[in-house]
Amino acid sequence: MKLSSLYCLVAVCLLLVSCGTVRPNYLGTTYPATQTIDSYYAAKDVKHTYKVIGHFAVKSAEFTEYMERTKKDIIEEAKKQGADGLIFSSIDYEDKSSGMITIKADAIKYDK
Repeated sequence: MKLSSLYCLVAVCLLLVSCGTVRPNYLGTTYPATQTIDSYYAAKDVKHTYKVIGHFAVKSAEFTEYMERTKKDIIEEAKKQGADGLIFSSIDYEDKSSGMITIKADAIKYDK
């Protein structure tokens, strides 16, 4: 019985590792690419006037290393979309037992 439980645990771990992160889903307007992105975790922390140009939603495994990788992937995609900053808004759990989450962020463009 213990051996079969171990096999199940290994299978679940391999499944989560293989999932990792996926390419960020973006819904919004595209501008010329930018070189740097400012990251925020609350809209009140943004000291510039800005407009929201789009939204990101990315599925990821809950493990810290995957969440950090997902954050980097969102930042890289936001540069391609021409954002000046990102406001990371939420982490939603699909199902606690699956260990999968969705990280959401708003892409912003500073007013010139």
